[in-house]
Parts: sequence; structure tokens; C-alpha cells
Amino acid sequence: MKRALSTMTAALAGLGLLSGCSGAPPIARPAVPQSSEYTKEPLRAGDGSAFITDYTKKLQKSLADDGKGLDQIQAGPMLDRTKAEVLVAKAEKKKLGTVGFDKVLAGGPAQSDYPLWFFAFASSDDADAGTQALLVMRASANDDWSVQQGLFIDGKRVPKLALEDGQVAPADKQYAVDFGESVTAVKDFLSGAKGDGGGALKDYDLSGDGFKSYRAYVDEYAKDSKSFKRVESQCQPYTEIDFENYAAETESGGATSMAEMRCTITIEVPKDFNFSLPKQVSAITTGKKSGNRVEIEASIPFMIETGDGKTKLTSSDWFPLSGEQTSTKGKDSDD
Repeated sequence: MKRALSTMTAALAGLGLLSGCSGAPPIARPAVPQSSEYTKEPLRAGDGSAFITDYTKKLQKSLADDGKGLDQIQAGPMLDRTKAEVLVAKAEKKKLGTVGFDKVLAGGPAQSDYPLWFFAFASSDDADAGTQALLVMRASANDDWSVQQGLFIDGKRVPKLALEDGQVAPADKQYAVDFGESVTAVKDFLSGAKGDGGGALKDYDLSGDGFKSYRAYVDEYAKDSKSFKRVESQCQPYTEIDFENYAAETESGGATSMAEMRCTITIEVPKDFNFSLPKQVSAITTGKKSGNRVEIEASIPFMIETGDGKTKLTSSDWFPLSGEQTSTKGKDSDD
């Protein structure tokens, strides 16, 4: 017997993978966005808007060519998500959405060693899309700038970067401690078969649907114990980039940086059943695509800002990256 993942289909469609909502990579329109006063070292005046324009033109070309050349303009979590989006869009024979920008805030602290980095906040000319926050890095003098992390945030949540001697000020040492506490709280909230009702994040100022929609998705399966034998969510912070080291001071006296959580959702039905995968899920799933267990790796990008009040956590969405379908027949289902 087969059990369809109709709930998963709806969830994936709502993530902007196909419709080009908040999760879709932005494509620039011909107008050149204006740069702002935050354009400081390691950028020269005007470099922020020039980068965004060049980046989005290359991204548009890459997406039109099934993702060819993506690794030349993206890396890290951003690249992982875009690759997954390309696979899903190709399977559905649909195009990723487009977003145009009309203003860019860009800047980072003065730096003497590689990797160089800066933040860019690109305001969409579509009021509903919000502002895209980007972490951009350059690994060496021989490398080009690449987008490592990005997410859409409410324009009101764009942090006000503090200036020191005319340059963006770096975060102090305390931020690494605050960062660790925030990431742990997010991990606790997202992990487990059933949510804690928001307890792990009750002391934080939350914005966006990323955390809540992920939790709601897992909980939807977990509450149906008759149909699903096993539902789990195991999460760990993304550690290939030390996001706490790429942080800037804010005018409130706190600091801000990007972050990323990686979660694995395990959904298992009784051995007499088999999952029937929709195209969106099948596009990112490896293996024989048969069996009673499905594991989905998910990306949850977010932004942290500390200050004189509650720490702000912003996450607009969560994104399935890959999947694996297997059978537990003849195996211990707890493996």
C-alpha cells in the first residue's frame, strides 16, 4: 500500500520554491539600485550597488541555464538552497520568481586579512517581498565576491550598523556568547517530534514564519500517530561558516550576524506501507524512491540582532535541500 505525502507537497509549494516568493533567488531588473551611506570598507563608494547588479545578472543567467555557474557567485548555505530550488523548478517545468531592487545598504568593518566580508541589505521594489539581507565574502585575492547567506526580512528589521571612525564597527567579544545562546535556543525549538509550544524562544523577539512554519510542518505529522510510526526532527547549527565571526556592531550597542540551522526530518510509516512522493519531493530525493521511511534535510536561515532589549531573531522561511527514501523492512526501525 502507498501513502501519499500530500501534506509535504503543500508545504513545499508554500516555501516559494516554485512561485518565487520570499525564498526565491532575486533577479535584478535593468534599473541600477542606489547605494547608501553604509558603503564603507571593505567596499569603495558605489561597490555595494554595483555588486548587487552584477550578482543578480549572473544569477539570472545561471538560473536560465539550469544552475550552471552558480558556484561562481554563491557558496555555503545560499548555494545549497539555490541548487535545490533549481532541481524542483526543473522537475515542475516552472521558472523561479524574480525580485527587483531599488536601494542597497552595504558595508562591513575594516579588514586586513582574508576572507573579506560585508553585509548588503537590498530593498525590493515589491513591498510584499521585503528586504534581502546578504552576507558576501571573498576568500582570497584570486577569488571573486560570493553570496554565502541570504534571507528576506521585514524592512523594519534591517539593523542600523554603528560607525566607528567613519567605518562599520565590528562586534565585540560578548556577541560570540550571545550568538551561541541564541543558536542553542533555536536548535531546541526546532528539534524533537513535537514542539514545546514556543517555550525555547519565549524570551526572543521573533519575526518571520521560518521557525513556526517548520515546527508546524513537523507537528502536523507527529500528531497523526496512527498513520505515522515515527516522526523526528534533529537539528544542528551549520558550522562550515563561523557566522559569529562575521558580525557588526549596531547603533543600539548590540551586534548582528547571519546564522543557519540544519535539520533532518524523519517520517516513517508502518512497514506494510510505502510513500508516494510528489514531484517536488522526488526532485531532491536520492535512492530508489521506494520504502516506508523518508528523511528530508532542511535549511533554516536566520538573522540575529542583540541590543538593549530582547534579542531579535528573524527567519522568513525554511527550505528542503535533499531527501532520501529507504525501507526499514528487515531492519531495526530505530536505526
